[in-house]
Amino acid sequence: MRPSEPHVLCSSVILKGVTITLTPEEIEKARDWSHRKALAKIPEGHHQTDNRSEVKRSLTGITGEMAVEKLLERTFIDWEIGKSSRYAKPDLEPIGLRWGVKTVTEGLNHAIEIENHYHQVMVSKRSDTQLEVLGLATTEILNAHQDSSLIKDKRMRSRKTAFTGYEHLMPGNFLKDYVDCLLYEWDWQPRYANRPLKTTG
Repeated sequence: MRPSEPHVLCSSVILKGVTITLTPEEIEKARDWSHRKALAKIPEGHHQTDNRSEVKRSLTGITGEMAVEKLLERTFIDWEIGKSSRYAKPDLEPIGLRWGVKTVTEGLNHAIEIENHYHQVMVSKRSDTQLEVLGLATTEILNAHQDSSLIKDKRMRSRKTAFTGYEHLMPGNFLKDYVDCLLYEWDWQPRYANRPLKTTG
């Protein structure tokens, strides 16, 4: 990236994302889950000092996952609420993919781990009902394109950084076909898929 080029996500970066609209019923389910999750997290030590926006973060995250489910036409969300450590795994693992989902409010850069070990589907939230699945960032892209100065909360910078490699994403409009190809090729039978994979033979 040339020094004159912006590191922030802006309108000059052209992405072939896919806009997903959630229904009022889906939004209500997400809001209810987010409130229940925030209440359940209160006893956890790190949430006692980091709970100012717990509901908002949970709602942003879960609606992003719902958008990816709708795009891929596969279900992977675990709606159970438990200790945070239980969910420290890739979001799409239930359908056989070691991919996570990262969602952020439109106009902001995604906060990611400093060292990443699996791919992330990047989602931008325009509103509670409209989200855009931007594309897939591989571990190599995640680890190569970072800028911690874009993390507004300085307390997070010891463990998080900002993603800047949006021009390197596999576009969102390719994702469904790519996932279908991967899973058919592997002959994977997902545990929670809402439609069974076809098998040959």
